Amino acid sequence: MKTTLKPSSKHFLQYDAATFENEGFKTLNGRISQLALEPRFWSVSVKVITENFAGTEKIKDHFNFKTSERCKLSDLREQVKKEVLDKDDYLPVCTQCLVTARVMM
Repeated sequence: MKTTLKPSSKHFLQYDAATFENEGFKTLNGRISQLALEPRFWSVSVKVITENFAGTEKIKDHFNFKTSERCKLSDLREQVKKEVLDKDDYLPVCTQCLVTARVMM
């Protein structure tokens, strides 16, 4: 019997990748701190808000992905960076990059 993993509604975290180094996590919910220490499958949602170079218009982009292998939270960061940078060149005009990572259970 094969079980299907689903994103947890209770065990997740949120952070803004643009301000993470200074501000840390925005939300740690459930037992995410304990669960993140062991390799797990993750469901990740990313919302990127950019401005045009003149600063007159905001553009929102949203995408989701699931990890193909189990990984710890510390390893997930590199996968998120790769996914964001592979989508488009957000860096010069990015104002927010909100990442929500849910443990697959």
